[in-house]
Amino acid sequence: MHKGIKSISIYIDNSFSMDNLGEDISLLEKAKLDATKVVEAYDEVDKFQIVTNELSFIQQQWVNKEDAITRIEGVSSSRNVQDFSTILNRQREAFLASSTNNYLSYWLSDFQENIVNIEAKDLDSLIDYNVVLYKSIKPANISIDSCWWVAPIPVLGQYGSLIVRVRNYNTQPIEGLTINLQYNNQNYPLGKIDLPGNGSARDTLKFNLNKAGWNDAKIEISDYPVRFDDSYWLAFEVAETLPVLIISENGSKDYVRAVFNSSSIFEPEFLSVDAVNYTGLSKYKMILLEDVIQVSSGLKSVLFDYVNNGGNLMFFPGVTAEIAPLNEFLKTFKYREINSKEVTQIGVGAINRNEFVFQDVYEKNNRNISLPVVNQRFVLQPGIRSSSRQILGFKDGNSFIDASQIGKGQFYFCVTPLDISVNDLVKNAEIFVPMLYKMTMASNIPDRLSYTIGTDNVIEVNRNIDNSEIPFTISGEKEFLPTIRNVGEVAQLDVQGQIEKHGIYKILNKDVLTKKLAFNYNRKESDPSSLDQNTLQEILGVKAMIYDPTESGFNIKDNIIEKEKGLILWKWFIILALLFLGIEIMLLRFVKI
Repeated sequence: MHKGIKSISIYIDNSFSMDNLGEDISLLEKAKLDATKVVEAYDEVDKFQIVTNELSFIQQQWVNKEDAITRIEGVSSSRNVQDFSTILNRQREAFLASSTNNYLSYWLSDFQENIVNIEAKDLDSLIDYNVVLYKSIKPANISIDSCWWVAPIPVLGQYGSLIVRVRNYNTQPIEGLTINLQYNNQNYPLGKIDLPGNGSARDTLKFNLNKAGWNDAKIEISDYPVRFDDSYWLAFEVAETLPVLIISENGSKDYVRAVFNSSSIFEPEFLSVDAVNYTGLSKYKMILLEDVIQVSSGLKSVLFDYVNNGGNLMFFPGVTAEIAPLNEFLKTFKYREINSKEVTQIGVGAINRNEFVFQDVYEKNNRNISLPVVNQRFVLQPGIRSSSRQILGFKDGNSFIDASQIGKGQFYFCVTPLDISVNDLVKNAEIFVPMLYKMTMASNIPDRLSYTIGTDNVIEVNRNIDNSEIPFTISGEKEFLPTIRNVGEVAQLDVQGQIEKHGIYKILNKDVLTKKLAFNYNRKESDPSSLDQNTLQEILGVKAMIYDPTESGFNIKDNIIEKEKGLILWKWFIILALLFLGIEIMLLRFVKI
């Protein structure tokens, strides 16, 4: 029993899983009815707090009995989902700010396994915890879990390849589930997928990218009764061309020009090493250093920043390049040093087909590929551990071309000059051409295909420095001004929880489209598995009283009154006292006789 004024904090789980049916009505509606009974069980002087998954500022307030019931009536289903550690901490903070010393906490939820991240030791001994565990008819849910590109940069006129992962939360396998793609207002039935019980499967969706600029799409499946995770929205920019910068010492070789001029996909620009504009490198998808003898400290610095921020750099040293300046350059990129220069003929013997550059380029059983032969190479120091990955390797196991991730970008290094007198790589078109093409597309920071509502609140966009004072707006179901924080050439937009519905949103700057965004609902509640009463009691221990609303005659108001005021026990005590008094009188009379 709690004497004096009490502070009662009631958490109503209003996430999507509470929309599932119980015995007669939805779990959320049942929880709202029980929450109202909880309030009614207490006195007019007591203080109440109604908490839901929105965790809004107004929910931090303590209100009277009438206002608490009004707030309960206004609770509706929400796309937000919170772990119980978050709810526990929010209630604890509220109790500390209250003006009473009697703290009672109520949790009304279906207690899905993946959101219960607390233990008995996390519960405060000064707080009286009460739990109402709701049970639904367990649905056999199927969810589109995630989606990503095979190639990071979609290019106009090419086939885009999306990998989609679908997850089955039912024990029974699913056969022939149809996946549908909506792209540019057209439907593309893309086939069927089989799913194992309690498992997932991937499928590759291929479609022609027929529109340059910002595109959007939606992947769909059909599943019932849980529907919020049956669609997955995507937004992506399709490049019309791939800008490439080729930097050389004395003009690019004809065969290099021929490769980049042979395809309309590439937009090449050829510059001498002395004519590079240090401030405009970020627009290029790849920079190729060809036949460069020595790189100045200024160019070396901006090239490192370019790669670190997501660019791709391929370096072919010059024929007459010296070891010392090359090592200074490689040191900047944290690459192992060159030990010596070797003049001998040796052939390439290995293609790393697991690396993106050569992944899915050749038939698996194609053994008739002509591989390069070189007459000169730089020998790297042996026994030095490196984070580099071998792209092409010599027959003796040493690397011909390596890749290293530097920050968000890729640095490629060839140990042999790209000069036909010492290296016949350019004569091997089936190696050289796809290699340069895939290197250009090997960005590590493509724009995100989608964001998660309630989790991804900060969006980064490149800002126009000249228009830095012009605010960005986000337009979708509604239009609003996000909070903006400028960090260099990037603007960080904070949506502050204003995205509530899944779909496509536009970022506008002075009414000009800057970027499209796709938002999807959080998949945390896709798994319908919930804890049973025994398991939950083991987790929470004796500090929590757990109620089962499916028990016959369950009425939480009566239970609280009995617990808090002892009215039912008081009546029984009076009855028993009168009974014993009557027995005593009868015994006294019998003894006298």
